[in-house]
Amino acid sequence: APYIFSTALTASVESAAQLEFALERGAKRIAVVSMRDAWGRARYGPFMEAVKGTGVKLVADEEMAPDANDATPQVLRLKAAQADAVIIILYPKPAAVFVRDAHKLGFRPLLVGQTAIGDPIAFREQVAIPGALDNFYTISHVRYTPDDPEMEKWRSLVEKYFPGDRLSVYNILGVASATVVVEVLKRAGRDLTRERVRDELNKLRDFDTGLFPGVISCSETDHQCHKTPAWIQLVGDKVKFVTATPVKR
Repeated sequence: APYIFSTALTASVESAAQLEFALERGAKRIAVVSMRDAWGRARYGPFMEAVKGTGVKLVADEEMAPDANDATPQVLRLKAAQADAVIIILYPKPAAVFVRDAHKLGFRPLLVGQTAIGDPIAFREQVAIPGALDNFYTISHVRYTPDDPEMEKWRSLVEKYFPGDRLSVYNILGVASATVVVEVLKRAGRDLTRERVRDELNKLRDFDTGLFPGVISCSETDHQCHKTPAWIQLVGDKVKFVTATPVKR
């Protein structure tokens, strides 16, 4: 698709990053709990490919339905397998059910999420058990959170033009992506055509938006231009940036 480029993380990039993050945190006994609908398979498949590539042997592989209201069987099997890290490939609702039941049953592994549960404050409200997210980390497309002082410029603009709205991580993602578009339009010049925009995107290398956790690089053969997930964690009432995990593929 010569005219389609992306500055959002793909499922395959996130899945590889989830495994890498668990290994970087010292996990030895890794398990996965996932949905197997179309969305879940788009992430579960690449995750299993990443597992094969590293030689890691999963200690457990559990499935949950999108509308699940109980995760007791899955939690008990993961606990019996002595998993020290669980990769979560779930929508917010089943993920909240899983985390809630894990906490109730005294199962406290490293919990590794992805952007479907990329708002830890909202996720905490769904889980509704104090301390249940102490070992929970998840992926963000961008380096900063709305409360970071570096976001004051954008926070002020949102308040100015959209009174009553608050800056969200989705706003920040939009600004980061728009920054790439603006840069490419500048390079394409005033004699603007679809072809010139395409050609400039194909040449974009190591562009730092100041908002994404890594640089943006595109080429004629690779239009997935963002491959550096950021990791965030809820500390108290604040979402904090933890680290970034570049994915090479």
